[in-house]
Amino acid sequence: MKSMQNDLRVGGHWRNVMRHDGKELPEGGVYREVREAELLSFTFAWEEPDGSRGNETLITVRLDCIAANRTRMTFQQGVFPTTSIRDGHRGGWNRALDAFEEFLAERQV
Repeated sequence: MKSMQNDLRVGGHWRNVMRHDGKELPEGGVYREVREAELLSFTFAWEEPDGSRGNETLITVRLDCIAANRTRMTFQQGVFPTTSIRDGHRGGWNRALDAFEEFLAERQV
């Protein structure tokens, strides 16, 4: 990740610039719903080279306590204009979530 700006509140904006395969990929959106330890919902769109925003999707992350020290995370994103764009996001999010799982495993006692 190259940079991150974040205003984590309903109506707040976020912007991130990732690096992948030598390219800078700016993205951003607006927080729609924020409920601590329960739900996070925000828009997502890539920034185009001319500064305009690409297709916007809505991401919702829901956390549910299912047992002591166990939480289920449900992640949804959509709607995508094509299946290939959907599949590209799926691959990217799976890599990010795998890294998050490793991060958490390293910190378990």
